[in-house]
Amino acid sequence: MSITTAISNGANTKSDIYIKFKGGDGESRLLLFHKGSRKGQTVTKNYQLKTIGNIGTLTDVYLELDPPTDQWRFSSLSITNIHGFEFLFGSKVLHSNTPSLWLKSIFLIFFPLSLSLFSILKKKKKKIKVPSTYEVSITTATTNGVGTKGRVSIKFEGTDGESKLYLFKQGLTKGRVATKKFKFPSIGDLKRVYLELDTPEDRWKFSSVVAKYNENIIYTFDRRAALQLGTPSIWLSCNLFFFFPFIPLIFFFLPPNQSNHCN
Repeated sequence: MSITTAISNGANTKSDIYIKFKGGDGESRLLLFHKGSRKGQTVTKNYQLKTIGNIGTLTDVYLELDPPTDQWRFSSLSITNIHGFEFLFGSKVLHSNTPSLWLKSIFLIFFPLSLSLFSILKKKKKKIKVPSTYEVSITTATTNGVGTKGRVSIKFEGTDGESKLYLFKQGLTKGRVATKKFKFPSIGDLKRVYLELDTPEDRWKFSSVVAKYNENIIYTFDRRAALQLGTPSIWLSCNLFFFFPFIPLIFFFLPPNQSNHCN
């Protein structure tokens, strides 16, 4: 069960909140739900069959405020059972003139249920992060003095978070293409790539960065940029571009007037 106190002034309470459940086969005893509730606070609690009894399909919920000295207003009340069915109840106020009340349930999905367990906290499906593989190729420019003997590191940022910082390669010479695969839990759709050089005195310049995602989506950077003193690291942002009808290509670009990160 989940109850959210309204955010209006004076909606909170320091009193004890009690609850009981009524179903097609009977009702539970009066149970303590929570001791007080702040405005805007969401309180959740789980009840098992041995606590409430086998009451059958839920029909009503009873709330009581003790002592009814406050004017407690809640904005939402919902119950999700073990079968995933959610029961919703409207917004009400408990105070000295109305210290208790029964609330009728509204079914999101109407189906006869034998309620053996209430999950007061609505169950959220845990997102399984499937490992993703990125094959990154970086080409060093061909002009003189653009290579490096330092360590080039890389990390990836997506819509669901970012990876740790990985070593890409130690030393990159001009005109050479270096390729490496990285595998880590999914970070969602790729948004940016971060490059870092630990010897910025070298002035390493690259002409292209290409990342192939799970063998079928290609991300590429088509502008020249350099890592050097004053700019030892850089974030490369991406735009979605459909080069062919069924092959999405995402182009990395260095945002204008920005030397080492993207907002």
